[in-house]
Amino acid sequence: MVKTQKYVLAKHFQGAPKESDFKLVEEELRSIVSGEMLLKTEFITVDPYMRGSTAYLSIGDTIVGEQVARVIESRHADYPVDTVVVNRNGWTTYSISSGINVEIFSSSAGSPLRKLTFPPDLPLSLALGVLGMPGGTAYYGLLDLCKPKAGETVFVNAASGAVGGIVGQIAKIKGCTVIGCAGTDDKVELLRELGYDKVFNYRTENLDDALTRTATNGIDCYFDNVGGPFSSTVYKHLNTFARVAVIGSISQYNKINADKVTSIETTVIMKCLTIRGFMFPHYEHKASQAYDEMLEWITEHYFSVKSEPRGGVKLSPVRSTRKSVLKAFQENVIREVVTYTEHAKRKTVTAIDVVYALNRQGRTTVVTVVVHTVLVDKSRISTQTKRPFSRLPHSPKRELPYYSMCVCEGGLYLALAIR
Repeated sequence: MVKTQKYVLAKHFQGAPKESDFKLVEEELRSIVSGEMLLKTEFITVDPYMRGSTAYLSIGDTIVGEQVARVIESRHADYPVDTVVVNRNGWTTYSISSGINVEIFSSSAGSPLRKLTFPPDLPLSLALGVLGMPGGTAYYGLLDLCKPKAGETVFVNAASGAVGGIVGQIAKIKGCTVIGCAGTDDKVELLRELGYDKVFNYRTENLDDALTRTATNGIDCYFDNVGGPFSSTVYKHLNTFARVAVIGSISQYNKINADKVTSIETTVIMKCLTIRGFMFPHYEHKASQAYDEMLEWITEHYFSVKSEPRGGVKLSPVRSTRKSVLKAFQENVIREVVTYTEHAKRKTVTAIDVVYALNRQGRTTVVTVVVHTVLVDKSRISTQTKRPFSRLPHSPKRELPYYSMCVCEGGLYLALAIR
């Protein structure tokens, strides 16, 4: 018999999630029967949508979320042992599956588990990032809802997030001018490195003024992850016949009472705007098309992805990680449940966002498990053979053998210098 550890809902959230809202439990799994398989979790997600999805849970239910898992025992003809799958079994170390995902948002039949057949040089965790739900959301949210044309202006808020960073790169591939905003100067600098044409810190600059300065030709496509009063301001800068993809509303997720916002109906009518909401399950049936094209972009180095494991690539649902799980929930930046790794004595990679944070807090541990490299501009690419770069673009006085742009899976974008 196999014992599993899992996080369950101890109390429904009131405002921002608290440690007391979660409970770590251990239980013994039954033996699998015909048509089932036993899965061992390798990666799990921490996503903004999970904040709202807990409303569908009962106390004691496993916290929802996608995971990459490996079949370690099987009585299912389609999933032999050692098959790697993406499933929605939540925050648990082991689980039993019939090969069909459980749907929490509807009573419809679930979809079959997705089998992973990645090239050997790509980390499996990308199935929860650029080659998973965030990537599919970015791809279809931008291309199907916004329908950008070469030469148009695309504005992305929460641009350093799991979805936003991918949206910006796709928009650049399609020949658009891309404007992005983030909430810290470090993230803004990283957006520049990711290839955004114009960027600003919405916390330190008035939003209306920033858009007047950066969107001099107006905005044709608005990829909205934030909602609330923020979006009411953006609508004033949209061009006639602009398209809006409403992907998220992270400004409201932790609000007990939602913000009151300025009416946009007159603007919508006068500018003939098209506004559409987006939920990935409605596109899941054709997600492979998005994954295939983005995999081509990765292999052709329009954006490239590599992996740097830290402290073991594994799920560690122990009490020491719970605070980092909560931090990810509240800040919507880290997609992996992480394990603490000692940083001080390493002579490997330095992630400037993390290092800045560590310096400010006087800490010597890095909360991370996998770092993926994202390279945007062919002229700046250090390939998988690690061709040397003499200097960092953002720090011309520092001599470093290797330079690459990277993303901590799902949203914390980092510039790495590899010694």
